[in-house]
Amino acid sequence: MKKFGPEENKSAELLVEGVDDLHFVKQFHDKLQLNLSFGISVTNGFNKLCSELPIRVSQSGIKILGVIVDADDDLDERWSEVVGVLIDKGISAPESPTPSGTIIQSNNRLPKLGIWVMPDNKSIGELEDFAFNMIDKNDKVKPLAQCYINSIPKNLQKFKNNKQPKAELFAWLAHTEEPGRIGASIGAGNFDIHSPISKEFANWLNQLFG
Repeated sequence: MKKFGPEENKSAELLVEGVDDLHFVKQFHDKLQLNLSFGISVTNGFNKLCSELPIRVSQSGIKILGVIVDADDDLDERWSEVVGVLIDKGISAPESPTPSGTIIQSNNRLPKLGIWVMPDNKSIGELEDFAFNMIDKNDKVKPLAQCYINSIPKNLQKFKNNKQPKAELFAWLAHTEEPGRIGASIGAGNFDIHSPISKEFANWLNQLFG
């Protein structure tokens, strides 16, 4: 588990699927100077995250537990899988994600829980869709990246239709100092960290770990 923040906090933890998620949260936190203290654990995939979740919920000393997962192709299915794990531990969760990020208050024996379903708790997609919506609306390279992807003949496009924003994002990232790296691009100031989606995510982090 990677710890960061003004001081080490062993009672607060965030579970994420992959290393890209870790770097994204780290750079996002630091760029906005959120001054929160929690650890981040990379579980290496959604299924392993779901396996780790009940262990962390029951772990002694954990008072705050956050979870970030990708909706991928089916938001409802992903939500049901995460909530199913929590229900098995006696935790009541809403039937669908809260649009601004779900927060489940703690009781005497279970931690305070937070769940964010990428990109925005309402749509299918993943971290890259979130990042794509962080690009400034007036950015001059964004339409060029979209034009490039759209110019590729459909029979040569190997990605699925719902992956087009991801393809456009990486085409846009190709012009940055660290091509292909979302976290590094946040740190370099290439994204609009004050965009509406950024503000919602920052508010969720603050409500959960603040």
